[in-house]
Amino acid sequence: MSNDNIFKTKMYLKNYNKYKIMIDNLTDEIKEIKQKLDYEPTAPVARYNDNIASTNKELTSVEAVTAQRESYILEIKQLEYRLNSIAMIIRKIDRAMTGLTKIDKNIIVKYYLEEYTWREIAQQYCYSLSWIKKRAIQAIKQLSDMIFGIDVDILLI
Repeated sequence: MSNDNIFKTKMYLKNYNKYKIMIDNLTDEIKEIKQKLDYEPTAPVARYNDNIASTNKELTSVEAVTAQRESYILEIKQLEYRLNSIAMIIRKIDRAMTGLTKIDKNIIVKYYLEEYTWREIAQQYCYSLSWIKKRAIQAIKQLSDMIFGIDVDILLI
């Protein structure tokens, strides 16, 4: 178990509520761009006549509409990648939280997601401050193992 993974786990927990908001905002942004794609005018059809200048002008407008559509499609792909990355973090945290005991889960939720102080949590559950912090450290290590995995060498012991 690395300290980096424990640090990442704490950062994931501290940002959990922000990640949820980001998911909603990214989802809305993707929806908005998809609507733009649906309502974007289609490329004009080039008319062929003896006037070369008008044909070039129409081809340029076709290229412009195509470029705009491609830009929207690329933006959607980038936003979907960000959305999927953040959603994966949320799913990992949610799954890992199910592996904790009820008291450990409550301590983690109160401190990291609901922003209670350690003292408030200790008072609420009628435990000492040191016991609450010790349980939190153990719970973070367990979450880290469940989110990032355990070294194979440890499993063989």
